[in-house]
Amino acid sequence: MQQFVFLFRPGTRKLSPEEITRRGAEIRAWAIEWTNKGYKFDPRALGQETYRITAEGESNVPEDKPVSNLLFLEAGSFDEAVKIAKTHPGARYGTEIEVRAWTRPGAPPAK
Repeated sequence: MQQFVFLFRPGTRKLSPEEITRRGAEIRAWAIEWTNKGYKFDPRALGQETYRITAEGESNVPEDKPVSNLLFLEAGSFDEAVKIAKTHPGARYGTEIEVRAWTRPGAPPAK
């Protein structure tokens, strides 16, 4: 199994309170469905406060589309991870989902 992360960025669409509630329920059901298929998720929500340090300087100005949540998972391949991401309900509510493979720093790349 390979390790992947979904990076979630909020879209520009403003959701109503009802849509936020419905999205949360759909995401819970989605996670249960995939967990029942044998996948394990390790979600993380990121705080609003941000500070960036770059070669050009430092800033506490947030990005235009900051990453808001991370979801770590194991899947058999990149294509399999993408297949799972495509079923995530957040996309129907305007959330952008990026799929990336990851390894620990200094670890050899996955084959």
